[in-house]
Amino acid sequence: MTTTTRLHVFIKSSSSGDGGYCDDKEQGSYDWRNPSFKEIEIKSYCCLSEDNAKKEDLWAEAVEVEFEPKVGSQVFMVVPRYSTGNTFGTSYGEYTIHGIYSTLDKAQSVVKFLETEYDCYREAKINLSYRVWMGFFERLEEIQIEVLEVYE
Repeated sequence: MTTTTRLHVFIKSSSSGDGGYCDDKEQGSYDWRNPSFKEIEIKSYCCLSEDNAKKEDLWAEAVEVEFEPKVGSQVFMVVPRYSTGNTFGTSYGEYTIHGIYSTLDKAQSVVKFLETEYDCYREAKINLSYRVWMGFFERLEEIQIEVLEVYE
């Protein structure tokens, strides 16, 4: 039986571009809304304690991991960035945390798998598994690996 531990990751996000109406486009035309762009700042640390996570003045996202992280060690978080939208507008820079891994090699192999899976989806329109960046309006922009230090 695999045990899981939660790591609390701190993320600050903001958006630029209001997604409002374009001044030079006729309302109702295909691209009549301004695009929006999400910026994220991921802190270079995470913590094991939910109580310590609550002390931070940032959004803390709990991520389950299948290894026992040690205080003071480094872990590697895989973060796909993607665009999404609909007929009337697009949002760029959306993100999801795919997972946190104990080694850089493991994180890099996960990134390679996700990129290969995405290429198969784009070429053959075969969705092997649900991914938020695989949809009619969604596009994978990049996959980042963030290095985090584990705190109590």
